[in-house]
Amino acid sequence: MRNLVDQARKTGVLPRQVSWGQSRLDAFDALTEIRNALSHGTSDIHTPGMALPFLELCAQWIDHVYQQPP
Repeated sequence: MRNLVDQARKTGVLPRQVSWGQSRLDAFDALTEIRNALSHGTSDIHTPGMALPFLELCAQWIDHVYQQPP
């Protein structure tokens, strides 16, 4: 997923990387980290209530990507 996000940023489909305060992760970096943790597993415990907001945010950005002109 990291490569796809980087490629989308280079082509202008997604906005450039932006730092949030002292954190080095921007929104897409954070989504990528969360996605990787959920897909590949970690020792972290995630509640079921965390799933819906994460999926909604991903769906919003997928909609954004596919609404771009060809």
